[in-house]
Amino acid sequence: MNPKVEKLLKLPLYQRSAILGVLVLLIVGAFVWFLWLPEYEKIGQMEAEVSRLEAEYIQKKQISDNLPKFNAEFAKLEVLLKEALTQLPNKKRSRAC
Repeated sequence: MNPKVEKLLKLPLYQRSAILGVLVLLIVGAFVWFLWLPEYEKIGQMEAEVSRLEAEYIQKKQISDNLPKFNAEFAKLEVLLKEALTQLPNKKRSRAC
């Protein structure tokens, strides 16, 4: 067997347990640092994006709910414009000095 492994196996149980605990903590720490934290930050960014998009959706939904009302008002205003245009003279008057 490898002499380094034999040296580790000859250590008392509490030292072997401490070494194993440190190795487990290092592995878990590396997992958290390199894999979990970047994904957690992405989740936070995506949640902010979702809330922004939901607010935008609500705003556009309110506008679309009022669209028939605005179309009716626009049609009325077009009729008023046509009536006003019929009251105006057809040709420009030239100013006499």
